[in-house]
Amino acid sequence: MKKKLLIALLAVSCIAALAVTGCSGSSSSASKSSSSSSSASTATASGKLTFGSSFDFDDLTITIGDAYEVTTIDNQFSDWSGKDILALPITIKNNKDESHGLNMFYVTSYGSAGTKLDTVYTYFDDGMSTFNDMRSGATVEGHLYLPYDGDGDYVIEFAMLTGKKTEVEIPVAL
Repeated sequence: MKKKLLIALLAVSCIAALAVTGCSGSSSSASKSSSSSSSASTATASGKLTFGSSFDFDDLTITIGDAYEVTTIDNQFSDWSGKDILALPITIKNNKDESHGLNMFYVTSYGSAGTKLDTVYTYFDDGMSTFNDMRSGATVEGHLYLPYDGDGDYVIEFAMLTGKKTEVEIPVAL
């Protein structure tokens, strides 16, 4: 009887371990070639920042890459599995004299329809969590990940609680 109980307990433990590691959602795969929809200009016709732009925000210098890539999330436990995700390169430099980083609550992204996009950076190793605390003068490279919801202008809003706001417009055409 004890042997059967031990085997059952071991089987349940193995299944639980597999379920937990399988749900972590940390894997991703680039399944499409990179795509660029615009030249590396620093402002759109409306004067908004766009590809290749650099700006100062919250004692950080943020530089948006010259083009986006299209990738997918490869996680069978996610509703986003297999769907197109835009990966926008970003470089952030800490200009403070102390450790500092980009607060994830200061960044909101809007899709082509103008509606707020879901957060998907947790599925990738170089997403928003990469921009946490950095030592003074440190520079970090990573990506902002935006769920693709159709062609059009995507807007990334960097906004502090004090009211300071910077918007970056990304024209997307797949």
